[in-house]
Amino acid sequence: ISAVSLNRLLSSEHDLAKRWREGRTKQLRKVNRRQFLHLVDSRPGTPVKVLRKIPGNGYQWLYRHDRAWLLNHLPTLWPKR
Repeated sequence: ISAVSLNRLLSSEHDLAKRWREGRTKQLRKVNRRQFLHLVDSRPGTPVKVLRKIPGNGYQWLYRHDRAWLLNHLPTLWPKR
């Protein structure tokens, strides 16, 4: 199936488009969480500032789309309120 065909289908079927976005977000969440945890585990003691500069770390996506999870796994990033 071509990208054009897929886009046409998704633009005409709103329920399908919603499920597609939800599935895509779920997959991206899983991949980025795994990448970031692997990076943190493979470099113990490395500051987050350094980890964020490593390509493919997943941090940016998690910060934008899954910040609650990021807060739970790196509570020292932000001051306690």
